[in-house]
Amino acid sequence: MPDNREQSARIRRGVGEWNRWRRLHPTETIDLRGANLRGADLPGANLQGANISSPIRTIMTSLQEANLQGANLQGANLHGVVLTRANLRGANLQGASLRRAALAGANLAGADLRGADLRQAWLDGADLSQADLENANLSDTDLSGVNLDGAWLDGANLGGTRGRSTQQADSSLVEFARNRLKPGVDRLIIHNGDRWLAVHRTEATAYFASWADALGWCESNGLRFDALVEGGYDDDDD
Repeated sequence: MPDNREQSARIRRGVGEWNRWRRLHPTETIDLRGANLRGADLPGANLQGANISSPIRTIMTSLQEANLQGANLQGANLHGVVLTRANLRGANLQGASLRRAALAGANLAGADLRGADLRQAWLDGADLSQADLENANLSDTDLSGVNLDGAWLDGANLGGTRGRSTQQADSSLVEFARNRLKPGVDRLIIHNGDRWLAVHRTEATAYFASWADALGWCESNGLRFDALVEGGYDDDDD
């Protein structure tokens, strides 16, 4: 059983000491549940696989305003953690659990969030520009005020999202799709959360409730198409 207080004190002493200790103890379980790390300066910290979740509602793990730029948080459990105004620019959050995390005003620009769980996260005013959200789960999340400029949203689940950035997210995905269109292909069909998009190079994007509807529309209009589904790229030219 890891000593939560000892680990919390150790990481407070600085990233250099922390990362050296992790290299010497690669199998040590990292348990920072309930730790108060508000304002901690942790750029480049190795927190891969760490459990930093809030253990109960009355004890919130705080990384508010912490500097985690470029930190390795791959697979970390950050369920319910307070990360408001934290600097996570370029951080590796691949496969991390950020469900119900407070990320309002956080800087996640260029972060790797592939496969991350962001369900019901509080993202008001967060910067996700240029972030990689491939196959991330953003369902039931309020995206009001979120900056998704240039974000990679291939295969992301946006079902039940709210706020004006849902359209912005679609716009980013449409831009990505247009760059994938091959010569001679009219449309690229993409699965985006709970709907399907048929993207054209210059014409307006068409939206459908199901794959069958999108397929039927393309076929009825005599359009050649490819399909990009859940991160896969299939050649379905007719």
